[in-house]
Order: sequence, then C-alpha cells, then structure tokens
Amino acid sequence: MCIDIFIKGQIQDEEIYKSLAENSTDIIWVWNFDLEKFTYVSPSITQVTGYSIQEASDHHLSNAYTQDSYLQLKELLIPRMNDFRTSSMKIPYAYELELVRKDGSTIWIEANTVFQKNQNSEIELLGVSRDIDGRKKSEEEMNRYFKELQLLNQTKDKFFSIISHDLKGPIGGMNTFIGMILEDMETRSPKRMRNDLNILYQSSGEVYALLENLLTWARSQTNEISFLPENVSVKTSVDTVISYFTFMTSNKGIRVQNLVGHDIYVFADENMLETILRNLVSNAIKYSHVGGEVKITAEPKDGNVSIQVEDFGTGISDEIRSTFFQIDAKQKSMPGTLGERGTTLGLILCKEFIEKNHGKIFVESEVGKGSKFYFTLPKGK
Repeated sequence: MCIDIFIKGQIQDEEIYKSLAENSTDIIWVWNFDLEKFTYVSPSITQVTGYSIQEASDHHLSNAYTQDSYLQLKELLIPRMNDFRTSSMKIPYAYELELVRKDGSTIWIEANTVFQKNQNSEIELLGVSRDIDGRKKSEEEMNRYFKELQLLNQTKDKFFSIISHDLKGPIGGMNTFIGMILEDMETRSPKRMRNDLNILYQSSGEVYALLENLLTWARSQTNEISFLPENVSVKTSVDTVISYFTFMTSNKGIRVQNLVGHDIYVFADENMLETILRNLVSNAIKYSHVGGEVKITAEPKDGNVSIQVEDFGTGISDEIRSTFFQIDAKQKSMPGTLGERGTTLGLILCKEFIEKNHGKIFVESEVGKGSKFYFTLPKGK
C-alpha cells in the first residue's frame, strides 16, 4: 500500500515537471557530455529559434551558438566540469550567449546552468535559457549613445582649448605687436616697418587658417557641409592649393613641386579635396627648413589614387605622431622651423574628409629627415 502511494506520487511529480517544461516560454535543455548531444530540449525552442525539437536535438553545442559565444562557453565550462568531477557540487552559473536561429539571425539569451549526473553516472549540463535580446540591444544602444556623448564632450573641450589657447594667444600677440608699431611708427625705418608687417601678415595668415579649420570642423560635426563627389583633376586642385601659400613659400625660400600627371583624376568632393591638400601642404611648408623642398605626387593603385605630400624637414617624433587624427587624445604639436604655430585639428579634419570620400590616410616620418603624408581616394575617369 505504501509502495503504491510512493510510486503514484512520483508519477504525479514527473507529470507536473513535464507540464512545466513543455509550457514554459524559457528553453529548458540537457546536454550530455559523454554522448556529446542534447538529450532533452523543451518545445519552446521552436518559438524562440524556429527549429523543431528534433532539429535542435541533432545540433552539436558548438552549432547552437555563434562561434564567439561557443568559445566563451567552452572556456568557462571546462574548469567547472573538472571541479564537478572531483566535488560533485551542483553550483549554478549564468552566461549571456548569442543563440543562432534557423533563419541565420541571432538572439541574445541568458543561460542558467548547473552540472549533474544522470542515472548512468554520465555528466550532464542542465540549462534554462531566457530571451534577453531586447534588454541586450537596449544596453548596446545606451553604450552607443554614451560613446557619442563622450565624443561630443571631447569635441567641445577641443574647441574651447583651441579658442582659449591657439586663437587667443596669437591674436593677443598681434594686438600687442601692433601697439608697439604705433608707438614709434614715426621713427621706424621703412625696412624695419616692412619686416614687422611681414611678421603680422604671417601671423594673421596662421590665425585665419586655424579659424577656417575650426569653422569647417564645426560645420562638419553638424552635417552642414554638402557632400558632392565628382570627377576631379588632382593636378588642378594641387595648383589651386599651392597658390594659397605664395607668401609662405617665398618667405622661407621653399620650392613646392606639383608632380601630379594631367591624367590623374579622383572621384571625390572637390572642396573637401582642397581642404585636405591645403592642410597637408601647409604642414609640409611649416616643418620644412628655409630653402627646402616639398613634393606632391599621385599614382593610380588598385582602383584608387594614392596622393602623397612629402617634405624633407624636421620630421615628427613617434610620441607626437601617435596622437594624430584623434580628437579624444591630448594633442601635442611642435612649432614650425620659423616658429609657426599650429594644431592637429587640420589633420583630424583631413582624416574625416578622406574617410567621407571612402579613402584612408597614412603617415611616415623620421626625425631630422622629413615626413610623408599620403592618402587614397577612389579613382575617377
């Protein structure tokens, strides 16, 4: 009589557990390590992944998850299984894994697992997987917004730094210098006056170039710059840019050579291309020695055009070069060979415009021997 009651109670318990498993929206599964197969998968697998119970049962554990998730799970399970073999302690663990659906898409699940031994003393992993895809995607979206906010704050800090230091300093110096000229203008010789005006002209040119970069960068961040790619002659653009620096080149006795062929065209936004070249040529002149040389070349390469701006001046140290193109890095710059001022904002702007035109920028430099900046753009007709 007692045995019958006990057996009847066991059957009722099994029916309850079976009903719970079959009606749960979570996926309940058992993986047998000795047989290397799923010995049980609950019906909810079909609703979550699209696989039938049989299809899911035939999967190897490595095929149930993305490769990254499986490798992560494998790395975590092996030491746990070894501990279980020696201690037989059932310690639950939770993992966040990316499950593969039948249509090839993926879904994030939280798998709560525990090791156990079945009646044949085989080691099994009992798991309950819950859909957390919505939560995971919300977290990723929040992280993306947080990174964007960080970048905006870094950009704001960069603007304030430039305005307070790189603009205020030169403008203040020019104002003081003009005051000194006015005080003894009547006694200054024409030669000294011309020299002073040359200094003012150069300083105002540097401030204007910096202000132009700053305004262009600000417009690019608010998407106010139109992007109109077309076939552009590289040689013509280089000639236009070189003409901007007549005073700088004559003041330092620098020869700028346009060695670009007449038949070299790129498919890019012409205004952006000239902004890129203007910044690179300006830097090349700035860091060239008096009487030096700057070479500009271009050559087709694998469906693109590689444009190079090379100087043979002071070169750039690895420490300074490591901060190039990064708005979030503490920028380090050095004065030109005649004390010209500058910031790395121009290079950051170059990188943004080059990538906008589906290209890449690179730099090679050796201290004391010069620098070579080169970038790629899609080849035009």
